[in-house]
Amino acid sequence: MRSKSTISSLVSTLLLLLALENQWSHFAAAAASRDGQLVFNMCTKNESISVQLTSRQDGSGGVSCQCQTSPAADLYKDDYVYTPGIGSHRFHTEAKQWNEARRICYEEGAHLAIINSKAEEAKLLDMMRRSEGAIRGGLNKDEALLGIHDLYKEADWVTIFGEPLAATGYASWSGTYWGGQPDNLENRQHCGALINQGGMDDVDCRDRFAFFCELPLTC
Repeated sequence: MRSKSTISSLVSTLLLLLALENQWSHFAAAAASRDGQLVFNMCTKNESISVQLTSRQDGSGGVSCQCQTSPAADLYKDDYVYTPGIGSHRFHTEAKQWNEARRICYEEGAHLAIINSKAEEAKLLDMMRRSEGAIRGGLNKDEALLGIHDLYKEADWVTIFGEPLAATGYASWSGTYWGGQPDNLENRQHCGALINQGGMDDVDCRDRFAFFCELPLTC
């Protein structure tokens, strides 16, 4: 039979992994023992993942994960534009630094937008162009922050959830904007932004830009 100390060690490992990710994500965590198995829950505002560490008489154990999606009503939040098959997005016109934008999206139960297709890019570009005159402050009004970065390792672009950019379905960098992107100008551009001409640019995370928040269709 798997000992309590072994189970505690597994839980500690999960907590450590969460702590390492906490620079970019906020999680609420809880653990409870039920019917001979330990259930460890990790939750975000709009998704829930249940990780179960089981202990059985025969000494076997396992880990199972379940993803629960947000209620459909959440896709129709105020100021969010719902597009069937793509998701719900909000374009924030008050320019913010990347980490502040990330926090604002989280507080809305969302996350900085991650583009998964050319159709989603087209939708965001339309929202951006319609609101161009309303953008306040920031370095320029031609770009809006997205939920991607290479803060962990130069040129290793990932989403705010740690997913490789290449796995998202969209990795279209601009080939013409300032000579082609990403260029990591002066070795300080580590956050991603959508350009209103289409395609992405790498920008300084400390500079202020408009930004997109997203309520995903699935978790």
